[in-house]
Amino acid sequence: MLTETELIVLGAVRYSDNASIVSTYSECFGALSFKCIRSASRRGSRTNAFFIPLSILRVTLDYLPNRGIQMPREQEIIHRPLRPSIEPVANAVALFTVELLTRLLRSSGADSAMYSYLRDEIKGLEGLSDRGISSFHLRLMAGLLHYLGILPQSETYRPGSLLDFSEGSFRLSWGPEEQGKAYASALLYQFISTPAPEELPLTGQERNLLLQLLLDFLAYHFPDLGTLQSPEILSQLF
Repeated sequence: MLTETELIVLGAVRYSDNASIVSTYSECFGALSFKCIRSASRRGSRTNAFFIPLSILRVTLDYLPNRGIQMPREQEIIHRPLRPSIEPVANAVALFTVELLTRLLRSSGADSAMYSYLRDEIKGLEGLSDRGISSFHLRLMAGLLHYLGILPQSETYRPGSLLDFSEGSFRLSWGPEEQGKAYASALLYQFISTPAPEELPLTGQERNLLLQLLLDFLAYHFPDLGTLQSPEILSQLF
């Protein structure tokens, strides 16, 4: 039976001379892979939207749950990102977003609330200020903690406390060796308790401190996340 779903394009791996396997995160099915043909023709421009990371499409497919690789029938472009193609910082942030979501969601089932959150965040990237672009990845990660079920209990935060990974709450440090983690924890508290955290006036060092804390926290709860490559690019920019 033909089914329609929205999806976010995450990446493509070459399958043959003119075809690739495209990884996506869809509203109705969660992680979903497609076999798509690359085309240089004008008629193939819609299909080629599958090869632009963070594009948002509405796709009609004959979904078969036992088929690992689906085949798209029709597709409509809902959103095609612009800023990552023309701005170096937006491009680096987009690359990180794609790598993070690919690792986190590669075997995820459908979650309409998470999909809506990601769709709105990706579309909102185009309208952010320069400061907002530089902290977009941090806002996205902090927001994802809620949908992943691991949002720290912000009411437990006190000045000088740090994030306890196992308890998902903030606690006072136990000694001088933990004092360095308290500053990054304070930044995280600001990001989960501020309406527009991407506009907080952070230095590059502060962004990198918070990024590392968020990655460590995610890796603690999702060991398969592994080591990402794109944070190195971000650290060179900030």
